Amino acid sequence: MKIAKNIYSVGVVDWNLTDFHGYHTSGGTTYNAYLLIDNKITLVDTVKNSCTFVSRMINNLSSIIPVEKIDYVVSNHAEKDHSGAIINIMEKAPNAVLLCSPHGKENLEKYGILPAKYRVVGNTEELSTGTKTLKFFHTPLVHWPDSMVTYLKEENILFSNDGFGQHYGKSCMFADEAGIDIVLKEAAKYYANILTPYGTSIIKALDALKGLDIKMIAPAHGMIWRRKQDIELIISDYTKWAKHTPGDKALIVYDTMWGSTEILADTCYQQLSGSGIKTELFNVSKRDISDIPTEILDAKFIVFASPILHNQILPTMGKVLVYLSGLKFSNRKAWCTGSYGWAKNAFEKLEGFVQNASFDLIAPGFYVKFKPTDKEIEELKNKLTEEIIPRIKE
Repeated sequence: MKIAKNIYSVGVVDWNLTDFHGYHTSGGTTYNAYLLIDNKITLVDTVKNSCTFVSRMINNLSSIIPVEKIDYVVSNHAEKDHSGAIINIMEKAPNAVLLCSPHGKENLEKYGILPAKYRVVGNTEELSTGTKTLKFFHTPLVHWPDSMVTYLKEENILFSNDGFGQHYGKSCMFADEAGIDIVLKEAAKYYANILTPYGTSIIKALDALKGLDIKMIAPAHGMIWRRKQDIELIISDYTKWAKHTPGDKALIVYDTMWGSTEILADTCYQQLSGSGIKTELFNVSKRDISDIPTEILDAKFIVFASPILHNQILPTMGKVLVYLSGLKFSNRKAWCTGSYGWAKNAFEKLEGFVQNASFDLIAPGFYVKFKPTDKEIEELKNKLTEEIIPRIKE
């Protein structure tokens, strides 16, 4: 598919992908690769190492040029969903040279897919392809140490690899064609579940790219950003997310065994929303785990509510907190509640898990034995009104 003059998208759609690194990808994904036709023909990134996907990409390339005429293959990132067809391409284009970052060279070598002909490119190094110029920017930890982006100066196109991407597969290629609200939501989900730990590195990358005139962002997953207002919006969102700027809503994340913790969670919901705080309720056994980090992007406060099982918090809640501990959100307040049967010491573990996931625990939790009584519900309401809600609104 042609995306600009002499520039083509030659990647593939993975309609069947439902899970990527632990989060649910209900819309599938794409593995985007881009072909630049000039005096020197350049391929930017490849596709996942699947026989079907490699074959499709080679067919896409062959419909435009003979594959053996490729002069350069740019590897912006060594992860196999982008580097999986490098060897296949290099075999068909024996004169081609692979271009990668220093860490990219190391990682491709460890994967056993570093070709004999390669060149490490420096940060901000430029390469002429004839009438066009490629400029390489090292963007370590966006999201691997080897990550870089490639900028086509004359066309103002940023080939951003994992930055600004989404796991979202469509037959169209542009965000405005797919529906900007949908694509922005998918971009938020992608950022929340993959890039959240790397905010400092992302800010550095955004600063390095700030002076560029970007008229198109072509990521390695999902839709291409081509409208000025959409490019400005996704860059603004990335800046906000990378700075861990909290939103304005509260989340109640809970699970329940016999309904007791659900009563506590619902009481929290009623009290918080009744005080004017936009509040959402998530039952972790009913919802996709990857929706929770996505919602935390726009949240300022999270209630974690769990019952106790075998002197531990419920495994579903444990899974959520282990997952969140790797993402390391900052600037979010939290609080805990739950129901127990005969010993409540496991709630110390719950609060420890919440703190380990980098949330600011604003007060000791509220815990009840079995089903909460009317008196305990009133106590919970009072605690929320007098202690917790004022802390949220600070």
